[in-house]
Amino acid sequence: MSFEKQIYQGSIPDLSSLFTDKSRNSSYCFVVPHEAKFWTRTYTNYVNDLSKYYRIIYFNRGDFPRKLKISNSFELVNSKQVGTRKKSIIIPYNVISLDDLDVREYTLKPTISFVGYIPKFTIGRIVPRTIGGAFHPLKNNGVLIRRSGIRSMRRSAMKKSFNIDIQIRNHYGGAISQVDNHSAFRAEFIDSMRNSDFVYSPRGDGNASQRFYEAISAGRIPIIPDSSVVLPRIVMNSWNTLIFKVGTLSLNMKEVVSKNWSLLDDSSYMHLQENLRDLYRKELDYRTFIFNLFSKNNFHFHLK
Repeated sequence: MSFEKQIYQGSIPDLSSLFTDKSRNSSYCFVVPHEAKFWTRTYTNYVNDLSKYYRIIYFNRGDFPRKLKISNSFELVNSKQVGTRKKSIIIPYNVISLDDLDVREYTLKPTISFVGYIPKFTIGRIVPRTIGGAFHPLKNNGVLIRRSGIRSMRRSAMKKSFNIDIQIRNHYGGAISQVDNHSAFRAEFIDSMRNSDFVYSPRGDGNASQRFYEAISAGRIPIIPDSSVVLPRIVMNSWNTLIFKVGTLSLNMKEVVSKNWSLLDDSSYMHLQENLRDLYRKELDYRTFIFNLFSKNNFHFHLK
């Protein structure tokens, strides 16, 4: 499989033998272990030929997966845009775990944070990028969702509903060519995570975020605006217990945060953080997730 690893991502172990064994011994599927974005036309034709005899499973990760027409197949993707109908398995982003951060103590007023990039409005970001997006222009607009959420956080802070830590960046932190000091960028992000109870985790260009998985690994509570996000099935079963959802424009953020925080105390908050870290360690760490997916042949459970 592809060993491409971007900045702030964890290592990728060699699972090629696991995939190869499955492809040789299974009459059900053939796993293509190379990222779709690296396929040449010749390789794409090769995969199409294979699809005549096997069901094809292939990696198509990233915020901008390739639009491929491979018959008898489904993708392994990080996110699905609203309106996308192609069969797929949602897999976690490959992030570095932040489980070394200290467990938080319960206080009367929680802190909610967001450290990240909010792009400017441009024609390319206003006009829906997919056919399905034309029918869901609001939920497919990551810029509008992020900006609205930040406004909601600031209004709530003015009413002293909770503390906030907002650091708006002019560039995406993982863009090596645009960031002069990656160490400082990363240190700011981790310090914010260390001092947060809730982490606002809106979609970006893809209908999901790496921040979501980093927050869970640290035991922080993700707040997700409703963009019809599809997450790994094990996460979808945790709504309202470990992960909380707000409206698309986050207008009800104050109510959601205050309500759920008031139900906690010292003991239950400690337990919640432990459960979040446990969920990441056992299910959502990228390496663990991929290994479990193929070693258990557990495709149907994850298929969405």
